[in-house]
Amino acid sequence: MGVIIVIGVVVVALLFLGLIDNKQKAQKRANEVDIDYNVYHLSVIERIRYSLMAGLFLFLVGYLFYRSIILSLILSLLGLAYPTIKRKQLIEKRKSKLQLEFKDALAVIYTSISAGTSPTNAIIGAKEELERLYFEGQQDIIKEFDRMKQKIGFNEKVEDVLRDFSERSGLEDVANFTDVFVMSMNTGGKQAEIIKSTINTIVEKIEIKREIEMMVAEKKFEAKVMNFMPFLIMAGLSLTAGDYMEPLFTGLLGRAVITIVLILLGVAYAVSQKIMRIEV
Repeated sequence: MGVIIVIGVVVVALLFLGLIDNKQKAQKRANEVDIDYNVYHLSVIERIRYSLMAGLFLFLVGYLFYRSIILSLILSLLGLAYPTIKRKQLIEKRKSKLQLEFKDALAVIYTSISAGTSPTNAIIGAKEELERLYFEGQQDIIKEFDRMKQKIGFNEKVEDVLRDFSERSGLEDVANFTDVFVMSMNTGGKQAEIIKSTINTIVEKIEIKREIEMMVAEKKFEAKVMNFMPFLIMAGLSLTAGDYMEPLFTGLLGRAVITIVLILLGVAYAVSQKIMRIEV
């Protein structure tokens, strides 16, 4: 009964915090200027929310394996470390999204240059084309090219504007494009061809990476299922063979074995995540 009450309280708290967090995120997103994509600042509500989510999961795992509320609560304290892990995941997710949006921006720039527009003017006009491409207009790349247009309009050098975006994005593709763009400014009439060739190379690289990610998506799902299977087996044995499993929940040796099993499951999860990370 106590376990059900704890779960109920945490679930209600998560729902309430989720509503508040969504409102804050929308407001924060609207006010963001010159975003540093290498950093993600979690709000207090986000930290509490992610800690509760991880804590609830670990509590359930602890109760499933230990059958002890005290030990489950102790294990759930590890959830306090989850916001740090989640922050890194959010940074990676935002960068991945920005990379795909940057590919679309490069396609827009390529089309403009092919139509006879100068590379600098192609960058200035990219924002309007991207707004036609993204109907909702809330993508980070639109904000970035809008800022570029404003800064160039205030007589900032286009190379400085691109370098600023490159540093904040933390993306290799943006850095490569910026380097080639800056170096090609001294090549005269060949600048357009050099930039178009570079865009083709970068777009092809991003598309290859996307294809690889789609190919391993099924394997990632299989890995998640395999990581989850021990918990299902443990739950099934506890329900169907309670007497057989009792020594694991009561004896010191049994709990030591359970602890080792949990550590091995954690290591297996970490290894599977590392294997699935593919860099192109």
